[in-house]
Amino acid sequence: AGTVREILNALSDIPEGDYGYLITGLRIAAGIDGDTEAAWREAATAPPDDRVRPFAIAELSRRAGRSPWRESAQGLEFLDCDAVVMASHTILASYALTGRTARGEGIRRALDEAAELATGSASTAELFERMWRSRHAVAEHTLDVIGEWHPDKKTAKAARTAAMKATSSRRSRRPA
Repeated sequence: AGTVREILNALSDIPEGDYGYLITGLRIAAGIDGDTEAAWREAATAPPDDRVRPFAIAELSRRAGRSPWRESAQGLEFLDCDAVVMASHTILASYALTGRTARGEGIRRALDEAAELATGSASTAELFERMWRSRHAVAEHTLDVIGEWHPDKKTAKAARTAAMKATSSRRSRRPA
């Protein structure tokens, strides 16, 4: 549990934008055998703005055989904004970790994985809707990345449209 706790604490402190490190570190921590639930539970009760928190809830839910979107692990509340942030970090990690020639395919795979994680289905339309309605800058940035790099033209266009809605929504929320 000590090693997992150290990894999760270190991941909470990495600078915003180091998505590749975040996702890689989380996968390493999730792959460590032994009694690590206490470390994951500690990370899951961190403040809502802690970037590791939603991943910890998802990991505990997975271990309990549940989906955090439908029925989180006992005693843990998964917020809809958690899904958006997790999906965004997953997609941006793929963007950061793939080379230019494989980036489009990496974004496609990451989007499929993120849509399944964040919506409980493979609905990119539902994910894009949640992303543009969220107030998270990382979600808007992710929509821009998908719009630029996704190899399917319809999906890329849908992401660009959602990004425009996010920008428009953000502007309308500003005080006059």
